[in-house]
Amino acid sequence: MIRLKYPFHKIDRSSLWQSYDYDQLQQAKDKLGITDAWVSYSWGFSEATEQDDYQFLRERLVHFRRLGIRTHAYVQGTNLVWADNQDHDYYCRDHRGYLIPYHRGRKLTCPNNPAFREYIHSKVALALQEDVDGVFVDNMHFGLFPVMLGKSRSTFFGCRCDYCQQLFRQEVGSGIPGLFHRQTDLFEAYADFRVRRLMNLVGELADQVHAAGKVFGTNSFDPRFDTRLFYGTDMPQLAALQDYLLFENHSLPSTNHSNAYLKPLVRPSSTPVFVVSYNKGIGREKHYSQADFDAVYSESQMLGYVPCYKASEYTTKRVWHNLRFEQIQPVQRVEPRRKKVKLVENSLPQLPGGRWLSWLFNRMYVPAMVRYYENKLIRRSMGWLYYRVAR
Repeated sequence: MIRLKYPFHKIDRSSLWQSYDYDQLQQAKDKLGITDAWVSYSWGFSEATEQDDYQFLRERLVHFRRLGIRTHAYVQGTNLVWADNQDHDYYCRDHRGYLIPYHRGRKLTCPNNPAFREYIHSKVALALQEDVDGVFVDNMHFGLFPVMLGKSRSTFFGCRCDYCQQLFRQEVGSGIPGLFHRQTDLFEAYADFRVRRLMNLVGELADQVHAAGKVFGTNSFDPRFDTRLFYGTDMPQLAALQDYLLFENHSLPSTNHSNAYLKPLVRPSSTPVFVVSYNKGIGREKHYSQADFDAVYSESQMLGYVPCYKASEYTTKRVWHNLRFEQIQPVQRVEPRRKKVKLVENSLPQLPGGRWLSWLFNRMYVPAMVRYYENKLIRRSMGWLYYRVAR
Protein backbone atom coordinates (compact mmCIF):
# COMPACT_ATOMS: atom_id res chain seq x y z
CA MET A 1 0.00 0.00 0.00
CA ILE A 2 2.87 2.39 0.71
CA ARG A 3 4.30 1.63 -2.71
CA LEU A 4 0.91 2.27 -4.30
CA LYS A 5 0.39 5.61 -2.57
CA TYR A 6 3.98 6.87 -2.64
CA PRO A 7 5.96 4.75 -5.15
CA PHE A 8 9.27 6.58 -4.86
CA HIS A 9 9.66 6.80 -1.08
CA LYS A 10 12.21 4.79 0.85
CA ILE A 11 10.85 2.14 3.23
CA ASP A 12 12.44 0.68 6.34
CA ARG A 13 11.12 -2.78 5.57
CA SER A 14 12.55 -4.44 8.66
CA SER A 15 10.50 -2.20 10.95
CA LEU A 16 7.35 -3.25 9.08
CA TRP A 17 8.10 -6.98 9.17
CA GLN A 18 9.02 -6.91 12.88
CA SER A 19 5.93 -5.03 14.10
CA TYR A 20 4.04 -8.21 15.00
CA ASP A 21 7.00 -10.01 16.58
CA TYR A 22 6.60 -11.02 20.19
CA ASP A 23 9.28 -8.72 21.61
CA GLN A 24 7.83 -5.69 19.78
CA LEU A 25 4.35 -6.42 21.06
CA GLN A 26 5.70 -6.97 24.56
CA GLN A 27 7.18 -3.48 24.45
CA ALA A 28 3.88 -2.08 23.17
CA LYS A 29 2.13 -3.56 26.16
CA ASP A 30 4.80 -2.58 28.68
CA LYS A 31 5.42 0.97 27.44
CA LEU A 32 2.01 2.00 26.10
CA GLY A 33 -0.34 -0.29 28.01
CA ILE A 34 -1.76 -1.71 24.79
CA THR A 35 -4.94 -3.79 25.15
CA ASP A 36 -6.16 -3.80 21.52
CA ALA A 37 -4.42 -3.80 18.15
CA TRP A 38 -5.85 -3.09 14.69
CA VAL A 39 -3.93 -5.54 12.52
CA SER A 40 -3.56 -5.40 8.73
CA TYR A 41 -5.69 -7.91 6.87
CA SER A 42 -7.07 -6.47 3.62
CA TRP A 43 -6.17 -3.12 2.05
CA GLY A 44 -8.47 -3.38 -0.97
CA PHE A 45 -6.23 -5.48 -3.20
CA SER A 46 -7.48 -8.71 -4.74
CA GLU A 47 -7.44 -11.94 -2.74
CA ALA A 48 -4.68 -13.26 -5.01
CA THR A 49 -2.46 -10.27 -4.22
CA GLU A 50 -3.20 -10.45 -0.48
CA GLN A 51 -2.60 -14.16 0.10
CA ASP A 52 0.89 -13.57 1.51
CA ASP A 53 -0.50 -10.90 3.83
CA TYR A 54 -3.14 -13.27 5.20
CA GLN A 55 -0.48 -15.87 5.91
CA PHE A 56 1.87 -13.30 7.47
CA LEU A 57 -0.82 -12.25 9.95
CA ARG A 58 -1.98 -15.81 10.57
CA GLU A 59 1.49 -16.87 11.68
CA ARG A 60 1.80 -13.99 14.14
CA LEU A 61 -1.59 -13.88 15.82
CA VAL A 62 -0.26 -16.29 18.44
CA HIS A 63 1.97 -13.49 19.76
CA PHE A 64 -1.06 -11.29 20.46
CA ARG A 65 -2.82 -14.20 22.14
CA ARG A 66 0.15 -14.91 24.43
CA LEU A 67 0.18 -11.27 25.55
CA GLY A 68 -3.59 -10.95 25.95
CA ILE A 69 -3.90 -8.24 23.29
CA ARG A 70 -7.24 -8.24 21.45
CA THR A 71 -6.96 -8.10 17.67
CA HIS A 72 -9.22 -6.34 15.17
CA ALA A 73 -8.71 -7.40 11.54
CA TYR A 74 -8.42 -4.33 9.34
CA VAL A 75 -10.55 -4.47 6.16
CA GLN A 76 -10.62 -1.59 3.70
CA GLY A 77 -14.09 -0.06 3.32
CA THR A 78 -15.64 1.86 0.44
CA ASN A 79 -12.59 2.07 -1.82
CA LEU A 80 -10.57 -0.50 -3.73
CA VAL A 81 -7.27 -0.72 -5.58
CA TRP A 82 -8.23 -0.07 -9.20
CA ALA A 83 -5.51 -2.17 -10.84
CA ASP A 84 -6.62 -5.29 -8.93
CA ASN A 85 -10.36 -4.74 -9.26
CA GLN A 86 -10.95 -3.03 -12.59
CA ASP A 87 -12.72 -6.06 -14.06
CA HIS A 88 -15.71 -5.43 -11.76
CA ASP A 89 -18.03 -2.45 -11.68
CA TYR A 90 -18.08 -1.68 -7.96
CA TYR A 91 -17.59 2.04 -8.26
CA CYS A 92 -19.10 5.41 -7.48
CA ARG A 93 -19.73 7.90 -10.29
CA ASP A 94 -19.98 11.66 -10.13
CA HIS A 95 -22.63 13.74 -11.93
CA ARG A 96 -20.66 13.44 -15.20
CA GLY A 97 -20.18 9.68 -14.94
CA TYR A 98 -16.53 9.85 -13.86
CA LEU A 99 -15.01 7.38 -11.43
CA ILE A 100 -14.09 9.10 -8.15
CA PRO A 101 -10.54 8.74 -6.76
CA TYR A 102 -9.89 7.96 -3.12
CA HIS A 103 -6.11 8.24 -3.32
CA ARG A 104 -3.47 7.32 -5.83
CA GLY A 105 -4.44 4.05 -7.53
CA ARG A 106 -7.73 3.69 -5.65
CA LYS A 107 -11.36 4.44 -6.53
CA LEU A 108 -14.41 4.96 -4.35
CA THR A 109 -16.97 2.15 -4.29
CA CYS A 110 -20.73 2.53 -3.96
CA PRO A 111 -22.64 1.16 -0.95
CA ASN A 112 -25.72 0.82 -3.18
CA ASN A 113 -23.93 -1.36 -5.73
CA PRO A 114 -25.05 -5.00 -5.21
CA ALA A 115 -21.74 -6.36 -6.52
CA PHE A 116 -19.75 -4.24 -4.08
CA ARG A 117 -21.99 -5.19 -1.17
CA GLU A 118 -21.39 -8.84 -2.00
CA TYR A 119 -17.66 -8.15 -2.24
CA ILE A 120 -17.34 -6.39 1.13
CA HIS A 121 -19.36 -9.12 2.86
CA SER A 122 -17.07 -11.74 1.33
CA LYS A 123 -13.94 -9.91 2.56
CA VAL A 124 -15.38 -9.65 6.07
CA ALA A 125 -16.27 -13.35 5.94
CA LEU A 126 -12.64 -14.16 5.10
CA ALA A 127 -11.41 -12.07 8.03
CA LEU A 128 -13.84 -13.83 10.37
CA GLN A 129 -12.14 -17.14 9.57
CA GLU A 130 -8.98 -15.90 11.27
CA ASP A 131 -8.25 -16.13 15.00
CA VAL A 132 -9.10 -12.48 15.64
CA ASP A 133 -11.38 -10.87 18.20
CA GLY A 134 -13.13 -8.52 15.81
CA VAL A 135 -13.29 -6.89 12.40
CA PHE A 136 -12.69 -3.21 11.71
CA VAL A 137 -13.88 -1.74 8.40
CA ASP A 138 -11.99 1.44 7.57
CA ASN A 139 -13.02 4.50 5.54
CA MET A 140 -16.77 3.82 5.45
CA HIS A 141 -18.09 6.93 3.75
CA PHE A 142 -20.37 7.47 0.78
CA GLY A 143 -18.82 8.99 -2.32
CA LEU A 144 -17.60 12.55 -2.74
CA PHE A 145 -17.40 14.95 0.18
CA PRO A 146 -19.48 18.12 -0.35
CA VAL A 147 -17.98 21.59 -0.60
CA MET A 148 -20.24 24.51 0.22
CA LEU A 149 -20.26 27.15 -2.53
CA GLY A 150 -21.46 30.59 -1.52
CA LYS A 151 -24.59 30.88 0.60
CA SER A 152 -26.90 28.45 -1.12
CA ARG A 153 -25.04 25.96 -3.31
CA SER A 154 -23.08 22.77 -2.81
CA THR A 155 -20.92 20.79 -5.18
CA PHE A 156 -22.22 17.42 -6.22
CA PHE A 157 -21.49 14.94 -3.42
CA GLY A 158 -22.06 11.27 -2.80
CA CYS A 159 -22.62 9.14 -5.88
CA ARG A 160 -24.80 9.22 -9.00
CA CYS A 161 -24.21 5.75 -10.40
CA ASP A 162 -27.12 3.86 -11.98
CA TYR A 163 -27.94 2.07 -8.72
CA CYS A 164 -28.11 5.31 -6.74
CA GLN A 165 -30.20 7.00 -9.42
CA GLN A 166 -32.67 4.13 -9.54
CA LEU A 167 -33.06 3.82 -5.76
CA PHE A 168 -33.34 7.57 -5.22
CA ARG A 169 -35.94 7.93 -7.98
CA GLN A 170 -37.96 5.07 -6.48
CA GLU A 171 -37.90 6.64 -3.02
CA VAL A 172 -38.18 10.34 -3.86
CA GLY A 173 -39.57 10.46 -7.38
CA SER A 174 -36.72 12.59 -8.72
CA GLY A 175 -33.23 12.09 -10.10
CA ILE A 176 -30.08 13.08 -8.18
CA PRO A 177 -29.09 16.60 -9.30
CA GLY A 178 -25.63 17.52 -10.54
CA LEU A 179 -25.37 20.71 -8.47
CA PHE A 180 -27.19 21.10 -5.16
CA HIS A 181 -29.11 24.06 -3.82
CA ARG A 182 -29.00 23.69 -0.06
CA GLN A 183 -32.30 25.40 0.81
CA THR A 184 -34.42 22.83 -1.01
CA ASP A 185 -36.31 19.70 -0.03
CA LEU A 186 -34.35 17.78 -2.67
CA PHE A 187 -31.05 18.55 -0.93
CA GLU A 188 -32.37 17.31 2.41
CA ALA A 189 -33.92 14.25 0.79
CA TYR A 190 -30.64 13.28 -0.86
CA ALA A 191 -28.61 13.86 2.34
CA ASP A 192 -31.05 11.59 4.23
CA PHE A 193 -30.96 8.99 1.44
CA ARG A 194 -27.17 8.87 1.52
CA VAL A 195 -27.08 8.37 5.28
CA ARG A 196 -29.85 5.80 5.26
CA ARG A 197 -28.22 3.66 2.59
CA LEU A 198 -24.71 3.76 4.11
CA MET A 199 -26.04 2.97 7.60
CA ASN A 200 -27.94 0.07 6.07
CA LEU A 201 -24.67 -1.45 4.86
CA VAL A 202 -22.93 -0.77 8.18
CA GLY A 203 -25.83 -2.51 9.93
CA GLU A 204 -25.49 -5.56 7.68
CA LEU A 205 -21.76 -5.79 8.37
CA ALA A 206 -22.35 -5.40 12.11
CA ASP A 207 -24.87 -8.27 12.04
CA GLN A 208 -22.43 -10.43 10.07
CA VAL A 209 -19.58 -9.88 12.54
CA HIS A 210 -21.76 -10.19 15.65
CA ALA A 211 -23.24 -13.44 14.35
CA ALA A 212 -19.70 -14.82 14.46
CA GLY A 213 -19.40 -13.75 18.11
CA LYS A 214 -16.84 -11.02 17.40
CA VAL A 215 -16.71 -7.27 17.90
CA PHE A 216 -17.29 -4.75 15.13
CA GLY A 217 -16.29 -1.18 14.43
CA THR A 218 -15.59 1.31 11.65
CA ASN A 219 -13.57 4.49 11.28
CA SER A 220 -15.92 7.29 12.27
CA PHE A 221 -13.54 9.94 10.90
CA ASP A 222 -13.54 13.40 12.48
CA PRO A 223 -16.89 14.68 13.84
CA ARG A 224 -15.54 18.22 13.66
CA PHE A 225 -17.55 18.28 10.42
CA ASP A 226 -21.25 17.45 10.15
CA THR A 227 -20.91 13.69 9.68
CA ARG A 228 -24.29 13.28 7.97
CA LEU A 229 -23.36 15.70 5.21
CA PHE A 230 -19.61 15.19 4.97
CA TYR A 231 -19.34 11.40 5.28
CA GLY A 232 -22.90 10.10 5.07
CA THR A 233 -22.81 8.64 8.60
CA ASP A 234 -25.08 9.11 11.60
CA MET A 235 -23.25 9.14 14.92
CA PRO A 236 -26.07 7.81 17.16
CA GLN A 237 -26.65 4.93 14.73
CA LEU A 238 -22.94 4.11 14.64
CA ALA A 239 -22.84 4.04 18.44
CA ALA A 240 -25.83 1.66 18.48
CA LEU A 241 -24.53 -0.66 15.74
CA GLN A 242 -20.88 -0.86 16.75
CA ASP A 243 -19.06 -2.14 19.82
CA TYR A 244 -16.90 0.98 19.88
CA LEU A 245 -16.40 4.28 18.09
CA LEU A 246 -13.02 5.15 16.62
CA PHE A 247 -12.20 8.70 15.58
CA GLU A 248 -9.26 9.70 13.41
CA ASN A 249 -8.26 13.35 13.35
CA HIS A 250 -5.41 15.88 13.24
CA SER A 251 -5.62 16.90 16.90
CA LEU A 252 -2.49 15.36 18.39
CA PRO A 253 -2.36 16.91 21.88
CA SER A 254 0.04 19.85 21.94
CA THR A 255 0.19 23.48 23.00
CA ASN A 256 -2.33 24.46 20.33
CA HIS A 257 -4.33 21.30 19.62
CA SER A 258 -6.43 18.90 21.63
CA ASN A 259 -9.22 16.35 21.46
CA ALA A 260 -11.25 18.38 23.96
CA TYR A 261 -13.85 19.12 21.28
CA LEU A 262 -14.79 15.41 21.38
CA LYS A 263 -15.85 15.69 25.02
CA PRO A 264 -19.59 16.00 24.27
CA LEU A 265 -19.40 12.73 22.33
CA VAL A 266 -17.23 10.84 24.82
CA ARG A 267 -19.06 11.54 28.06
CA PRO A 268 -22.69 10.70 27.17
CA SER A 269 -21.79 7.60 25.19
CA SER A 270 -21.90 4.17 26.78
CA THR A 271 -19.94 2.96 23.75
CA PRO A 272 -16.14 2.98 24.24
CA VAL A 273 -14.47 5.75 22.24
CA PHE A 274 -11.01 5.22 20.75
CA VAL A 275 -9.15 8.23 19.38
CA VAL A 276 -6.10 8.18 17.11
CA SER A 277 -4.69 11.64 16.42
CA TYR A 278 -2.19 12.77 13.82
CA ASN A 279 -0.04 15.85 13.76
CA LYS A 280 0.48 16.48 10.04
CA GLY A 281 -1.14 13.33 8.64
CA ILE A 282 -0.14 10.18 6.78
CA GLY A 283 2.90 10.70 4.61
CA ARG A 284 4.06 13.74 6.60
CA GLU A 285 4.27 12.34 10.12
CA LYS A 286 7.71 11.99 11.67
CA HIS A 287 8.18 9.66 14.63
CA TYR A 288 6.45 11.01 17.73
CA SER A 289 8.50 12.19 20.69
CA GLN A 290 8.19 10.93 24.24
CA ALA A 291 6.32 14.14 25.03
CA ASP A 292 3.80 13.31 22.29
CA PHE A 293 3.10 9.85 23.67
CA ASP A 294 2.83 11.19 27.21
CA ALA A 295 0.46 13.93 26.04
CA VAL A 296 -1.85 11.43 24.33
CA TYR A 297 -1.98 9.24 27.42
CA SER A 298 -2.51 12.19 29.77
CA GLU A 299 -5.26 13.78 27.72
CA SER A 300 -7.10 10.47 27.37
CA GLN A 301 -7.10 10.08 31.15
CA MET A 302 -8.47 13.59 31.54
CA LEU A 303 -11.19 13.41 28.85
CA GLY A 304 -12.20 9.77 29.24
CA TYR A 305 -11.47 8.39 25.78
CA VAL A 306 -9.26 5.37 25.05
CA PRO A 307 -5.93 6.39 23.48
CA CYS A 308 -5.13 4.66 20.20
CA TYR A 309 -1.46 5.11 19.38
CA LYS A 310 -0.26 5.39 15.82
CA ALA A 311 2.00 2.38 15.15
CA SER A 312 2.79 2.71 11.46
CA GLU A 313 3.34 5.06 8.51
CA TYR A 314 5.83 7.37 10.14
CA THR A 315 8.05 9.19 7.63
CA THR A 316 11.19 10.31 9.38
CA LYS A 317 13.66 11.95 6.97
CA ARG A 318 11.47 10.69 4.11
CA VAL A 319 11.86 7.05 5.16
CA TRP A 320 8.63 5.20 5.92
CA HIS A 321 8.78 3.09 9.06
CA ASN A 322 6.74 1.73 11.93
CA LEU A 323 6.94 2.61 15.61
CA ARG A 324 10.45 2.38 17.06
CA PHE A 325 10.05 1.26 20.65
CA GLU A 326 13.72 1.81 21.47
CA GLN A 327 13.02 5.54 21.20
CA ILE A 328 10.26 5.68 23.83
CA GLN A 329 9.82 4.99 27.51
CA PRO A 330 6.67 3.90 29.39
CA VAL A 331 4.04 6.64 29.09
CA GLN A 332 3.30 8.73 32.14
CA ARG A 333 0.77 11.34 33.09
CA VAL A 334 1.93 14.92 32.63
CA GLU A 335 0.36 18.35 32.79
CA PRO A 336 -1.50 19.26 29.57
CA ARG A 337 0.62 21.18 27.08
CA ARG A 338 -2.24 23.14 25.58
CA LYS A 339 -3.61 26.60 26.35
CA LYS A 340 -7.12 26.74 24.92
CA VAL A 341 -10.03 24.31 24.56
CA LYS A 342 -11.69 23.91 21.18
CA LEU A 343 -15.40 23.14 21.00
CA VAL A 344 -17.13 20.90 18.48
CA GLU A 345 -17.32 22.62 15.10
CA ASN A 346 -20.14 21.33 12.91
CA SER A 347 -19.11 23.11 9.75
CA LEU A 348 -18.16 22.18 6.21
CA PRO A 349 -15.48 23.56 3.91
CA GLN A 350 -16.91 26.61 2.15
CA LEU A 351 -15.74 28.54 -0.88
CA PRO A 352 -17.08 31.73 -2.45
CA GLY A 353 -19.30 30.91 -5.38
CA GLY A 354 -21.59 32.79 -7.69
CA ARG A 355 -23.57 30.77 -10.22
CA TRP A 356 -20.82 30.61 -12.84
CA LEU A 357 -18.05 29.91 -10.33
CA SER A 358 -20.15 27.20 -8.68
CA TRP A 359 -20.70 25.50 -12.04
CA LEU A 360 -16.97 25.65 -12.85
CA PHE A 361 -15.81 24.33 -9.47
CA ASN A 362 -18.38 21.54 -9.53
CA ARG A 363 -17.24 20.56 -13.02
CA MET A 364 -13.54 20.49 -12.06
CA TYR A 365 -13.92 18.82 -8.65
CA VAL A 366 -13.22 15.19 -9.65
CA PRO A 367 -10.67 15.91 -12.43
CA ALA A 368 -8.70 18.07 -9.97
CA MET A 369 -8.75 15.27 -7.39
CA VAL A 370 -7.41 12.81 -9.95
CA ARG A 371 -4.53 15.10 -10.87
CA TYR A 372 -3.76 15.77 -7.21
CA TYR A 373 -3.48 12.10 -6.30
CA GLU A 374 -1.78 10.84 -9.45
CA ASN A 375 0.74 13.65 -10.02
CA LYS A 376 3.63 13.78 -7.53
CA LEU A 377 4.54 17.43 -8.16
CA ILE A 378 0.97 18.66 -7.81
CA ARG A 379 0.51 16.62 -4.63
CA ARG A 380 3.63 18.07 -3.04
CA SER A 381 2.75 21.64 -4.00
CA MET A 382 -0.74 21.23 -2.55
CA GLY A 383 0.41 19.47 0.61
CA TRP A 384 0.64 22.67 2.60
CA LEU A 385 -3.01 23.51 1.77
CA TYR A 386 -4.20 20.06 2.85
CA TYR A 387 -2.33 20.48 6.11
CA ARG A 388 -3.87 23.88 6.82
CA VAL A 389 -7.43 22.69 6.07
CA ALA A 390 -7.03 19.52 8.14
CA ARG A 391 -5.80 21.49 11.10
